[in-house]
Amino acid sequence: MQISFYVLQNPQYGNTTSNSSPHGGLLDFVCKLTQTVLKKSELSLVIVDDNPERLALLDEQLWHFDATSFIPHSLIKDSLTTTPDVESTNETLSELTVENDVADLTAPVILTSQLPVGFDGVILNLAATPLAIPAPNSVSEGTVFPERVLEIIAPDETSKQQGRDKYQHYKSLGFELIYHPIK
Repeated sequence: MQISFYVLQNPQYGNTTSNSSPHGGLLDFVCKLTQTVLKKSELSLVIVDDNPERLALLDEQLWHFDATSFIPHSLIKDSLTTTPDVESTNETLSELTVENDVADLTAPVILTSQLPVGFDGVILNLAATPLAIPAPNSVSEGTVFPERVLEIIAPDETSKQQGRDKYQHYKSLGFELIYHPIK
């Protein structure tokens, strides 16, 4: 599996105001990359982000990004954002989560805060931490594995450090790492 790092070098991609959002430039790049993935691959794309505000803004932006094209997508809301009743069991919560996730995984692009179990397409990770995927040499035959992972590094110092940490993590697991500077 290949992990590609898109290192955004232009300040327009940072956390400066662009259009209506402090994430505007970054989200514009994510939308462009999403269009490219959909055009070049028949695989589904999951966009993982641990920032619920940015995920909601991306959901909105995908609807309005390009007047000449449509990016079909589905936002899977975190199923555990509300406190469960004391009488609810973990088994019931797991069933609800799996049922909701399966229903929402039919769109070509999925926006979520957590990687769906057993996903084998392309993953675009906007989260601050690396994805919890097994090392290539530790995967047994028949294990479902993502085809490709895309990591985006914004030009701000926090994102750069997170990118360095992700790079070291994936490198230590033995993945093929590709670097794409974006000006």
